[in-house]
Amino acid sequence: MRPEDNPVGFITNGVHVPTFLHQRWMEFFDRELGGEWRERLRDPDFWRVLEQVPDERYWATAQDVKSRMLANVRERLNREFQRKGGSPAQLRHVTRLLDPQRPDVLTLGFARRFATYKRATLLLRDRARLARLINNPKRPMVLLYAGKAHPADEPGKQVLRELRQLMMSQEFVGRIIFLEDYDLQLARSLVSGVDVWLNNPIAPLEASGTSGIKAAINGRLNLSILDGWWAEGFTGDNGWGIPPANVQDPERRDALEAEMIFGTLEEEVLPLYYDRDETGCPREWAKRSKRAMTTVIPRFNMRRVWFDYTRGLYVPAAAHYRRQAADGFTGARTLADWKQRVRAAWPKVSLKLLSDTARDLPRGERLRLRIAAGLNGLAPADVRVEFAARRLLPEADLSPPPLSSYAQAARDGLWEAALTATDEHDADGAVIFAFDVEPPECGQFRTEVRIYPWHELLSHPYELGLMKWL
Repeated sequence: MRPEDNPVGFITNGVHVPTFLHQRWMEFFDRELGGEWRERLRDPDFWRVLEQVPDERYWATAQDVKSRMLANVRERLNREFQRKGGSPAQLRHVTRLLDPQRPDVLTLGFARRFATYKRATLLLRDRARLARLINNPKRPMVLLYAGKAHPADEPGKQVLRELRQLMMSQEFVGRIIFLEDYDLQLARSLVSGVDVWLNNPIAPLEASGTSGIKAAINGRLNLSILDGWWAEGFTGDNGWGIPPANVQDPERRDALEAEMIFGTLEEEVLPLYYDRDETGCPREWAKRSKRAMTTVIPRFNMRRVWFDYTRGLYVPAAAHYRRQAADGFTGARTLADWKQRVRAAWPKVSLKLLSDTARDLPRGERLRLRIAAGLNGLAPADVRVEFAARRLLPEADLSPPPLSSYAQAARDGLWEAALTATDEHDADGAVIFAFDVEPPECGQFRTEVRIYPWHELLSHPYELGLMKWL
């Protein structure tokens, strides 16, 4: 059995929206969308209505949530400075851009476990460029860092020490801020309140990255490497996606990806955020933030995850159990006996092509196949002989479907059809299977004929892991 014949199924992660959505957004949805939004979390059409909400009302709520986050951050820093004996003047200098009354400074957040593959210090590769970027008086920017490293992770702890030192350096004080005592309360505050959620892992090591989902359901824009959930969630207009650099050298990879992040900040993020109308509302930013909500909430919530598990796994498993358990587990005993018989016979099962087929088939002509299957004592009903074609030209999109690989529609460029057992036999007693169809489309295909065991009580067509090809 080849991996492409039986790919591992998956269900993409999500978050529990009522837990991680800020209370102010819940109140906003109640006013603008009605209380039914809690029951419509999986409905994309319902959430598109959010894009019709006036930008001014949307932006006012977003800024209110941000103000609460800034107040929380200032309070934490105040407690830290008091505990360490810092001066009030020093605290004012560090927090001068974190003003809850004027939450109009672009604020980026990076808060998570400080594993080295997450590259918390990627932007520090070019400190001169970073300093110029965040110290621009017309377009100021603040970077908020928070997180913890495993006690045994020495490289991760070194990253934390580097950020702490950087925070107090003259060029970055008050611009790069590391928040101690990272906990769930701080995490929830940051994902709901920062303007941009930064994530730059080494692809493909990010398993999911649910913090980015939590940020997006709060209307915060992700600036992230296209890995984990963001590879599925990025639509081009709901944040910014950085394609992984396709190079082998780690230094070269980090340099290229840092350059792309810097370029995106300079050319897109900062100009968009500071492009305000006469009311102070960044309308294009607000529209993109609403797109983050409307594209992420219905696709990456736990209700959708639960639905996919139920539809794709739990309901089929329950139905399969009922079939096996009926009549005192008659089905289970029947299937066990059948599996034993198939495994014993399978080594001598064979396929043979009886009729040559043309390499080129003109449009409108039918594809005809005659295959002799040596079944070594098995019945034709015990096997499935199948023709499979994968389109090569025009190139087909055979990538896995998004969100869930269960209960999905037929994929473009993949054609599979069963051959029918006839009453004929070959000279050696092999059963002849026939195929006579008109191809559903034109193109260049890679084709094969395969045989595998088949029984109606199997939980999956390839459950036995037995297959042979012609």
